[in-house]
Amino acid sequence: MHYAAGALFRAGWVVGSLDILGSPASLVRSIGNGVSDFFRLPYEGLTRGPGAFVSGVHRGTTSFVKHISKGTLTSITNLATSLSRNMDRLSLDEEHFTRQEEWRRQLPESLGDGLRQGLSRLGISLLGAIAGIVDQPMQNFQRSWDLPSSAGSTARGVISGVGKGIVGVFTKPIGGAAELVSQTGYGILHGAGLWQLPKQLYLPADDNSTLAPNSHLKYVWKLLQSLGRPEVNMALEVTIVSGSGQQHAGCLLLTSDVLFVVSLSEDTQQQAFPITEVECRQELGEPGQLILSLQQQTVSSDTEGDGVRERLSEQQYQRLVDYVTRASNYLSPSGVSLQLQPPVTLVQPPPSPTKSYRYLVEPASAAVFTSKFTAVKNKALRVGFH
Repeated sequence: MHYAAGALFRAGWVVGSLDILGSPASLVRSIGNGVSDFFRLPYEGLTRGPGAFVSGVHRGTTSFVKHISKGTLTSITNLATSLSRNMDRLSLDEEHFTRQEEWRRQLPESLGDGLRQGLSRLGISLLGAIAGIVDQPMQNFQRSWDLPSSAGSTARGVISGVGKGIVGVFTKPIGGAAELVSQTGYGILHGAGLWQLPKQLYLPADDNSTLAPNSHLKYVWKLLQSLGRPEVNMALEVTIVSGSGQQHAGCLLLTSDVLFVVSLSEDTQQQAFPITEVECRQELGEPGQLILSLQQQTVSSDTEGDGVRERLSEQQYQRLVDYVTRASNYLSPSGVSLQLQPPVTLVQPPPSPTKSYRYLVEPASAAVFTSKFTAVKNKALRVGFH
């Protein structure tokens, strides 16, 4: 019951705040503030002394006149704007309505600007009302002539145009007169300082689209279609440093399985590194440099009978050694086997050559990329919780 009573009580204020009615609720609120200041400010001054009382009377009277004037002008202006907009819509002329809406956004800054804009729009509305009697039927006839239609359809179009023209004879002048009142009211409010126009806080900045970074969607569409449904984890703009010291713009594209190196000048893929076979780190003492180290696998084969034995990579070999070591802890060999078992010596694989690539990047971005790369690589190697 309490909420229902509150909703009924507030419904009157909601209806009274509609601009189509001139927002009478705002007018009542403004008058109430003016009357309150008219009595409150002199009373506050009376408690401080004669001088403060005279100042309170002056400030109270000024506030009363200001609130009454602002509330009345705002209510009349809103009512005229709403009437003008509705009349333009009822004219059934889309071109006239669109033109009036564009002009309505240009608010006057003084009384002179308001009168000039209001009179010009009133004149255009009068000319549009007179010309619409002929223009609307001609437009419908031209539209029916361009499209294949029957004679009956053409006649109905012409009659509809005549009806729109007749409606515009009454609605357009009324809308123009209401727009004159509206623009004059805005001019008075702005010129007298009763209503301030919104000020622009920041100047517009022109950004060259060619300097904008490439989006992830572009890489997915253009470069990563062969991977099926790739997941782009991060794209980092870098400066690629070649072996001869030359530098050019590039991008490191980190996916779930492969790290791509893209040239921005050529917009093509230059290199692709498997995530599990490459290391990424920041250069010691130079956090603005990223170092990618690729362990090149030397695959050799030893003939054993009729088969071929391939040499394991260093990573595969280490995982195999760890598995054998852990599995041997669960075996319980007999005493004879222990006596006959020769000592086992782990053969270390030959060191794999490592090739490094250097990239220049912002230190903060390099740290983020290194952390992201480590997380993606651990997920690919099934290390940790993922």
